[in-house]
Amino acid sequence: ISGRIVANGVPTANILSARTLGLGSNARADDLVVDMATAIENGDVPLDDVGVVVPPAFEGLLRKDERYSGYGTADSRRTMAGGPVGDIDGIRILKSTNCPVSGVTYSIYMLHKDAVTYAEQLSKMEELSRDKDDFENRLRNQLVFDAKVVQPAGLASCAVQFAT
Repeated sequence: ISGRIVANGVPTANILSARTLGLGSNARADDLVVDMATAIENGDVPLDDVGVVVPPAFEGLLRKDERYSGYGTADSRRTMAGGPVGDIDGIRILKSTNCPVSGVTYSIYMLHKDAVTYAEQLSKMEELSRDKDDFENRLRNQLVFDAKVVQPAGLASCAVQFAT
């Protein structure tokens, strides 16, 4: 679903140039989050309820940054104890091992909660014959789902590689 949504929904103006995080200019993970948020905000989309989906390597870069993992605040102590990094400037950081990847290049997506709609339902419910050794009823059905981009300006993306 995520690949289908973003492949057809991210406006050209919100696709940032590719970067290598951890090396050279534009190498900081938090800078990327701010740049993506700026692209969304330029489309007149408010930054409340915005999240960015990142791979574990991205979160690892944030954990190495003293501003997110130092012992200055309760949030940073929670991060050091293994909790999520949380947010950057109000943007929720959502770690996923399902980020689209091609070779060593990850696609990172930021989206506003109202940018996409999703629906699912079970259809074709069918009762199967009862097993002679079991007392429970058996059912078979089909899960049908789809998603659609309804506010493209609420999406942003960037192709990212991580320096090793």
